Amino acid sequence: MHRDPNSAARDDSARELELEVLRAFCTLAVAGIELRSAMVSLERHAWRDPEHRIVYDALRRIHPGRPAALREELPGMATRMGFPDVDWQRYFAPTKIKPAEFEAAVRAVMQAPHARASRAETASE
Repeated sequence: MHRDPNSAARDDSARELELEVLRAFCTLAVAGIELRSAMVSLERHAWRDPEHRIVYDALRRIHPGRPAALREELPGMATRMGFPDVDWQRYFAPTKIKPAEFEAAVRAVMQAPHARASRAETASE
């Protein structure tokens, strides 16, 4: 099977973008309607990192929007979900995304071409 030599770099870039969006959920004071819209948009996203899916699911259950409260609530929620070993320092680190860029960053995560390419690669292996 022939793999695109740039696919690993694209995958790393997409993982980093996912992480930045999750950091934004955890650390930015973004308007409630934007947060709800982003959560709905990401419901069917095929997260590249399984830990990203765990963090997203925990955020969905808690309803993000209060960064100070999330620091207290997210680890407990993930533990109750069966995932006590999430590295929360990664998600509460400062994000590169500014509040005005939040919606565009969510769209960029959703538009990443990985889902189709990954399935095609898996099917041909």
